[in-house]
Amino acid sequence: VQADDGVVINQDVTTDTGVLTIDGDTNASVDGNDDIQIGSGVTLQSATSLSLAATNGDISTAGTANLIAGTNVVLSDAVTAGGNLNITTNDLTLSAAIAAGVNDVTITDNDGDGIGLGDATIVGGVNISGAELQLITAANLNLDSAGAIEVDNVTAANSNNVATVILDSASSILIDSNASTFN
Repeated sequence: VQADDGVVINQDVTTDTGVLTIDGDTNASVDGNDDIQIGSGVTLQSATSLSLAATNGDISTAGTANLIAGTNVVLSDAVTAGGNLNITTNDLTLSAAIAAGVNDVTITDNDGDGIGLGDATIVGGVNISGAELQLITAANLNLDSAGAIEVDNVTAANSNNVATVILDSASSILIDSNASTFN
């Protein structure tokens, strides 16, 4: 889905096979509304990768939104969440801020391989670097996995924008080699 002047999504969108790419500013030129606007309660689901981009605009949700991908969610530009933002994936690429304010952000590992946070890396899992964590502003950041969650070297600066980080593993949680600070 591509547009030069914005994309508005008020209903669920699902791909049974392949990738779902939504670009609200394909010409990468400031020329009006270059946003992706996602309606309240909308689910965007891809069999493989889900990619959202709005080079000169914003990606915004009017309320709770669900982003689900079989392999990877790629958020290339800033996301402003008007409600809770739920991301279910096997990997997350975060290139710009997620601003959820008083709302929650939940990131769920869809295949149970686990979640790595900070300098921790889980092979085949959802890995969120300290720099990516620092881009998330939310009341609560919920990290959910059927697999292990490993945390290593999260700094105070990395966690400053999240009031509460909740680690929820059906397996184990390991605070690894280096100390971590959650503000």
